Amino acid sequence: IPKEMINDEEIAMLLIKRNGNYIYRLSKNYLHERDYVLHASKTCYNLLENVSEKFRKDKEIVKNILSISGGDYNNSKFTNNFKLISQERFWRI
Repeated sequence: IPKEMINDEEIAMLLIKRNGNYIYRLSKNYLHERDYVLHASKTCYNLLENVSEKFRKDKEIVKNILSISGGDYNNSKFTNNFKLISQERFWRI
């Protein structure tokens, strides 16, 4: 990405939509903005490890992450994400 575009929010969103892991590589901290976290949650299975508690309580984000982690309950990705979900939110899903 050219330097003059590195902080462009539109470019950031396009990158994150393509691959949620870009949320970690961009210079601006998008981990605190719901729209970016929501789109990253569709492809970035380890996102719950790096976001604030408020996003761990967000039903839409949690559902996205659990769905890409796989339905295999023995899968370590699924298990790690399941542990990170707030107990309060867990019972409402």
